Formats: sequence, C-alpha cells, structure tokens
Amino acid sequence: MASTGDMLSIGKSALLTTQQGLATSSHNTANVSTPGYNRQSVLQEAQRPETTPGGYIGRGVQTTTIRRNYDQFLTSNERTTTAVSQNWQQYEELGNRIDQIFAQTETGLNDPLNNLFGSLYDLAQDPTSQAAREVVLTNADSLAGRFNMLADYLSTVQQEVNKDVTQGVADLNDLAGKVAELNIQIVNASNQSASGPPNDLLDQRDRLLLEMSRLTDINVYQESNGMVNVYAGKGFALVLSGRASQLSTRPDQRAPGHLRVVLNGGNGSVMDVTDSFRDGRIGGALDFQNQMLDPTRAKLDELAYQVAKELNTVNRRGFDASGRRSGDDIFQLTPTAQGAASAIKLQLKDGSQIAAATKRGKAGDNSNALAMAKSFQEPTMDHETQTFVGFYAGMVGEAGAQARSAQINRQSYDQIAEQASAAKRNQGGVNLDEEAANLVRLQQEYAAAAQIIAVSDQVFQELINAVRQ
Repeated sequence: MASTGDMLSIGKSALLTTQQGLATSSHNTANVSTPGYNRQSVLQEAQRPETTPGGYIGRGVQTTTIRRNYDQFLTSNERTTTAVSQNWQQYEELGNRIDQIFAQTETGLNDPLNNLFGSLYDLAQDPTSQAAREVVLTNADSLAGRFNMLADYLSTVQQEVNKDVTQGVADLNDLAGKVAELNIQIVNASNQSASGPPNDLLDQRDRLLLEMSRLTDINVYQESNGMVNVYAGKGFALVLSGRASQLSTRPDQRAPGHLRVVLNGGNGSVMDVTDSFRDGRIGGALDFQNQMLDPTRAKLDELAYQVAKELNTVNRRGFDASGRRSGDDIFQLTPTAQGAASAIKLQLKDGSQIAAATKRGKAGDNSNALAMAKSFQEPTMDHETQTFVGFYAGMVGEAGAQARSAQINRQSYDQIAEQASAAKRNQGGVNLDEEAANLVRLQQEYAAAAQIIAVSDQVFQELINAVRQ
C-alpha cells in the first residue's frame, strides 16, 4: 500500500491542481464581460505511477496546461463578416447624405430648373416686359446658386471621406503597432513557461485584430513561434512578426481634393496601396467615393455645364431689348464640364440683355426666348437622350437606389456578423451557470484533497506513536 509520504504527495498534488481549477474558474467569472475573452479550462492528467513489486501505484494528479477555448475558423469568420458589415455601414452613412440633399425639394434642383424654364416661357409670352426679363435673371441666379450649394456640399462630403480615411489610417497604424508589441510579449511569455501558452495575451491580440477588421479586411497567418503576420486588403503587410508597417495619406495629384494612402518603406520610399483596401470603414469610405460621390459630382458638373452652354449659345445668337445682337453669355462658366457646378454664376446684369428676338428691331419677336425655353424640353443630355430635368431625375433615382442598396446590404451583413460573433461567444464565451457549478465541484474536490492530507497526517502520527512505544 502507499506510504504516508505517498499519501501526502498525492494529497498535495490534488490540492494544487484543484487550486488551479478554482483560480481558473474564478478568472473566467471575473472576465465574463471582458471583450474578446475566451473561457479557460484546466487540463489535467494522472502523474506517472510508481513501479512496485506488487504493480503500479498512482502518484496523484498534475496540470498539463490551461487551455483557451478557441476556434480559429470562428475567429477568422468573425473578422471577415465584421469587415464587410463595417464597409456597408460606412457606405450607407455617407450615401444617405447625398440621397437626402438631392431628393429634398428645398435643396434639390427640380424647382430651380422648372422655375427658370417657366420664367423663360413667360418671357416668350411677353418679350417686351422688363419685369418678365428680371424674373428670368432672378431664377437664373437662383439656379446657379443652387448648383454652387450642391457642389459645396459634395466637397464637404469629400472632406468627410478624407477625414474618415485619415482617421482610419491612424487607427490602423496604432493597432498594428500594438499587435507587433503583443507578438513579442507572447513569444517571450511562451519561452518563459513550457507548460502552456499565454492565453490572456492571445485574447488581447485577437481583440486588436478584430478592431483592425473594422477598418479593413485582414488576413492573419500564424508563425510556428506564436507570432502572427497580418496582411490587409489585397496583400500588403501591416504586421510582420514584431514589426508594424506605417501608413500615411497624401493628396492625390490626379484627383484634387482626394487622398491616397501610401505604405512607408525604408529610405523614404513609399508604395501607393489605396486601391488595395477592401471592406472595413476605410474600404467603405473609398468605395463610396469611387462609386457614388465622384459619379454624382461629375453628373452635377455636366448638368450645370450643359444648361449654361445651351442658354449661352441661344442668347448669343439673338437680339436684346435694345435691338443689339447680344453676344452675351447668361452664365459665367468653365471651359469644360469639370468644376462647372461650383463655378457657374449669373453673368448678365440687366434683364434687357436677354436676347428674346432672332431679328433685329422686330417688336414682339419672341422666337429666341422660345428657343431658350425649348432647350429645357429637348433631349440634350446623356448623348441626347434626356432633358435637363430628366437627367437630374435619373441622378436622384440612382443616388436613392445606391443608398437603399447600401442599407439592405448593411442590414444583411449586420445580421451575418452578429451570427458569427454569437457563434464565437457560444464556443468560447463564459457561462456563469457553468462556472458556478464548477466552483461548487472544485470546492468539494478541494475538501476531499484536504481530507487526504489530514488522513495522511493522522496515519503518520499513529506511526510515530507506535514507534515510541
């Protein structure tokens, strides 16, 4: 049978193992609300038995490791779905800004366009009326002002995109630096203890990686030493072992007002990685810029340019109220469509300069005023397939469709991301009922282990007393 020394050693091993179990269960309970925490479990096994003439005698229990309840697939899936969800959330937030201002009567172009058309038609009914001419100028000035306002608004939205990208890049740099630091800490901690991995540090790193996925889609590859390499979007490195890359933004020389994201290398070298971003809030902002903001701005400029060009052309070929061939432009305009919406403004100063007639000195001649009004009804836009109002209606409809599509996608991927997070929580999260049951069980085990030591001590005392006799 086992000696009292063996019993004491077995009881001690049981006490130590149970203490570790109690500490681990308590640690789980304490971190039930800690973001990214994975439940830990004590794995134990019987110690190598002692060989005796009568056979093998057990020597107690030992802890092999503290296991982190972690699933690589679920963790990776959570990061991926989070990146897509954040992409559509950012797209929707910015897209709604454009949809709302273009669709509203108070801020859109429908009323100014129709008001100018109506006033030109009224002038054609009474081309000698100075009052009718002044109304045309007032409405032309209002239309130009509305173009200017919308162009300024789109510039403000562009600044918001730039701000989001700049902040996202700064946050990405910060997170990459912290992941690189944790890589080093994890390797150092693993080298200091061969009994198991540093679970809490691993949880912290996974939480940082999840935060990175909110900014852009990332791919994570683990090295044999426990470090991870992190690649963003289409393949540029954010973290390599214990070193983090540095990103920065700079003005886009080909697209004024835009930003490019560059990866800073050694010796002052940089690599443009703007087009490599995919998903996340940075990817969503850039997608919105490229797919919605820039096309909307280009169409607004095209509309402003064509309206001004058509009216200027017709006005220049007619005769004004004094019988002079006009040759005047109604609107001041840029040479090309680019930037037209922000540059357009009323150039005529007096309503008498409006060329309502096509023949010199013919009283009541309204043919040129009718031609100007008719330009609003002719398909002069989009390869001569749409009117001014029809073209604008298409702009509004497309912006609305994109905003609604972003909303639908955001709602769908929010649910997918939540399901992925829930699956990860179910697999590795802390269950308080389970931990409470574990504490009760471990308390009983601890009491039993203590009883082994008490019995061992009693047997030892009896042995001492017998020897003394």
